[in-house]
Amino acid sequence: MSPCSSLPPLLESFFRDRLPKQRNASRSTVASYRDALRMLILFAAERTGRKPCKVAVEDLDRHPVLAFLDEIEQKRKNSIRHAMRA
Repeated sequence: MSPCSSLPPLLESFFRDRLPKQRNASRSTVASYRDALRMLILFAAERTGRKPCKVAVEDLDRHPVLAFLDEIEQKRKNSIRHAMRA
């Protein structure tokens, strides 16, 4: 692989093999992962100035992921769901 790891083949493997075959994930689960990863990639593309298809694994380290999580908390009001105690 090149110095920048290509994200598309990794995502394809994740969605074709890992989720449905190895994890037996439901269609809803796969769709949720798809939507979340799409938002993350679009966020990373905007921050790096690259096209989404050019975002590399290296563009998704700790700082961009934390910035993405902060943004979806603020803009979409997403938050951690606390379990109810019995």
